[in-house]
Amino acid sequence: RSSPDTTITMPGMSRVAITAGAYQAVGGSIYPDSGRGFSGLNAVKPDLIAPGVNVTGPVLPDQYGLRSGTSISAALTAGACAQMFQWGIVENNMRYLNTTELKNLLIRGAGRDEERVYPSPVYGYGTLNVYDALLRLRELYKKKTAKSERLSFKEKVFFTMGVAKKL
Repeated sequence: RSSPDTTITMPGMSRVAITAGAYQAVGGSIYPDSGRGFSGLNAVKPDLIAPGVNVTGPVLPDQYGLRSGTSISAALTAGACAQMFQWGIVENNMRYLNTTELKNLLIRGAGRDEERVYPSPVYGYGTLNVYDALLRLRELYKKKTAKSERLSFKEKVFFTMGVAKKL
C-alpha cells in the first residue's frame, strides 16, 4: 500500500542493502526528497543518512559545483564502505569482512542526536560517521585477533574464512 512515509523501494528495501538517506550537513535538516521507511518488510530503512544537500563535487567540464540528492549521499556512503573494505580485505586485516558486518559497523558508528529516537524511519540509525565506524572496525579486529591467537591452526583456518566456529 502506498504511503508518503514509506518511499524506499527495491533493491534498497532489501535487508542486505545499505540504504542511505540524505541530509544537509549545515543545520542537519533532512533532504525533502530523501527516501523514508520502514520498509514493507519491516526492515529499518534508510539504514543511515549522509550529507546530500549542496555537496561540492566534480562537474563537467573539469570544474566543481554543488549537487544535491540521495545519489550524493549514496556515493559518500559507498566511499566509506570502500575505505573499510580496503582496510579489512585489501590490506589483509580482516579477510572475512562482508557486507552484513560492514553495515553493522556503519550503524554502530553512526552519529546520533540525543533528541531523536532511533531507529527512525527518516534518519535510520543516525548520520554516517566514517571515523567512528573505522574505530568500531579496529575494535572488532583487535577482538578477533586476540581470539585467533588462542585458537588451534585448524580453528584459525576456519576463523579466517569467516566460519568462526570450533570444530
